Amino acid sequence: MDCAEIRDQIGALQDGELDPARADRVRRHLSECPECARRGAALDALRDRLKEPSMIHAPSPELVPRIRTAVAWEAREREERRRPVVPVAWLALAAAAGIVIGALAVLQRERGVRSEALAAELAGDQVRALLPGRLVDVQSSDRHNVKPWFAGKLEFSPPVPDLSAEGFPLVGGRVEVLSGRKAAALVYSRRLHVINVYVCPADGAPGDASPLANGFHIRHWKDGGMAFWVVSELAPNELDSFVAMFRARSR
Repeated sequence: MDCAEIRDQIGALQDGELDPARADRVRRHLSECPECARRGAALDALRDRLKEPSMIHAPSPELVPRIRTAVAWEAREREERRRPVVPVAWLALAAAAGIVIGALAVLQRERGVRSEALAAELAGDQVRALLPGRLVDVQSSDRHNVKPWFAGKLEFSPPVPDLSAEGFPLVGGRVEVLSGRKAAALVYSRRLHVINVYVCPADGAPGDASPLANGFHIRHWKDGGMAFWVVSELAPNELDSFVAMFRARSR
């Protein structure tokens, strides 16, 4: 079973929908494949987050007073005009407004959950990258060595600006998997701090990530058809300076 087939069956495994033999094959693959295991862990985290009481949406406290106001207004109109008017339309309008407000709130919360899950994935990848031998696959401070290295390994060419004069020397690069998609990971340094820049095509890329996860600061933007995420324990003001220089030198 390849990774693509496994990722399609992780949700079914978590829901208990697979037969014992297939479930065993999926579990065995997850125990041997770090990338698929990380995706399964992210889905577990998302599932647990959605079960939290805070994710249950209740109508806003303002909805009942609005309905009562609408009913009272309709009653006054009926009395003044001396003709029967049924306030059903107003109740339906108020109920529809409540449904729309509720749907928007749920959508916002779902985006927040996805944002937190992506931030957790980036922070976890940052921790693994700092393990011995995991930081770079091509080690070089010369962008002319790092940028061509990605040719043939990725279907796109990431920008690799030289920021050594600004105090952020290039360390190298590696290929990573971000939310199931291949991404270029560019590695820069600042004194003893490591800065990982993840790059992949913006079309179909995962969205924004929470700005802080497990002590790591995260920045995200899209530019020139590419999506970027920057992860580091560097102080926020220095990280923002790095992002500004990276974006300026990538155009």
